[in-house]
Amino acid sequence: CAPQNCTYGEKFNAFHGRCEKIQCRSGFSLTSSGKCVDVNECGQNPSPCKRSERCDNTPGSYRCVQTFTCASGLQ
Repeated sequence: CAPQNCTYGEKFNAFHGRCEKIQCRSGFSLTSSGKCVDVNECGQNPSPCKRSERCDNTPGSYRCVQTFTCASGLQ
């Protein structure tokens, strides 16, 4: 038996013999090629972090890291 052609956003489940909706994990989105890719929350406007924080994108999420600015002449 040949698997049937599924529509966009679906994949063939051979065990059940039918097309099923592709569900991406939280923090991932479905591309036009039918793959789940990480969402870069740090690229969103506005940033999910405070002005005093750096946004680090992580797989499926992000992390806000406190940044410090030192006074002139200090490190």
